[in-house]
Amino acid sequence: GLRVVDPAPDGRIMGLSIVLAKGRTVFIADTTVAETPSPEELGDIAVKAAMAVRGMGHTPRVAFMSYSTFGNPSGERSARVKQAVALLEQRGVAAIMQMGIEATLRIVGIGTMELNATILSTGIIERHEFEAALRAGAMGEILGHFFSIDGKLIENDISARTLSMSAADIGRQKTVAVAGGRAKVNAVKAVLASGLLYGVIIDERTAKALTA
Repeated sequence: GLRVVDPAPDGRIMGLSIVLAKGRTVFIADTTVAETPSPEELGDIAVKAAMAVRGMGHTPRVAFMSYSTFGNPSGERSARVKQAVALLEQRGVAAIMQMGIEATLRIVGIGTMELNATILSTGIIERHEFEAALRAGAMGEILGHFFSIDGKLIENDISARTLSMSAADIGRQKTVAVAGGRAKVNAVKAVLASGLLYGVIIDERTAKALTA
């Protein structure tokens, strides 16, 4: 007989159609269950469909379809699609961050505390914030976290608001840092002393300077 299976606690009931063409497989969702989905529902349908597609061995590429072309003519339904795209872009940041946390091997860079440091020159943090970290004893930076020469984490509000994994998460999986040049010797020493790294890839000159 028939059996009704409820969705998982974080799942949803949705339809997924499959179109097989020469050299291409197209999955269409949802044309069978949700009649007029909200932007939040559209985003959820897209994510759940992509997960189902990945489970079938395909690499998903998501696109929304609407009766309008580049927003014209505009209407309530096309506006919902625009809002769904915006919501997915925001959700993507968290998803990518979670992927980094769950990754079993990560390759990262080590930042210096020189005035030409990338985290400063790119405007990620302000000059006064960088100088405050220096005064607190910071000698090296990794994923927005600052460390003293003896590997102590420098607590500040920069780390708290950085879109990155926590310092503790860095050490929970294999994290390998890449750095080179004499200018990064102290930065490498500081991050290595934290004990969070699984390994470091450096050039010969930097290696000699570290062991001198």
